[in-house]
Amino acid sequence: MKTEFTEKQRIGNWIFILPAMDMLLTGAIILDSYYDNKTSLNELIIVFSIIIAINIAIVFLILNMVQYTIVNEKGLHYRYPPFCNKWQTIPLEVITAYEITEHSGLNYGYGIGKWNFFAKYDQLTTMGLDKVIKIQYKAKKPLHIGTQKATEFYNTLKKLKNNNDYV
Repeated sequence: MKTEFTEKQRIGNWIFILPAMDMLLTGAIILDSYYDNKTSLNELIIVFSIIIAINIAIVFLILNMVQYTIVNEKGLHYRYPPFCNKWQTIPLEVITAYEITEHSGLNYGYGIGKWNFFAKYDQLTTMGLDKVIKIQYKAKKPLHIGTQKATEFYNTLKKLKNNNDYV
């Protein structure tokens, strides 16, 4: 069994359907108003340029969203650019409990700190995951970290906690 766990996750390519549908729908509405002589060609070009620029920005945001998780003898490390660019670390000695739990497909996303206004717990997951590791430590709420390798994550954390004889 490994004594270090590393995982890198991206959102699936299916998410790019959303900006494409947005562009097609708004483009159809704008073209319809152009054909009804409600807008000029200059306005049409400006609006299309704005729509394309916004959708390109959304695509770059999605491409940069990568969840990194590392578990080693120094602790649990995670980051989720572009929301959380710096590595966050939870030392092994402050982790009091951890378990594999089921995760609702509709309840996903970055939710660490100030970004998590309405959630019952902090979460760091990408879309399409059904397993999370619930980490309890010296914080008010447990942290849920989504993973595609839940048993490997759990076993590595268990082995490191047992080897170091933390509370």
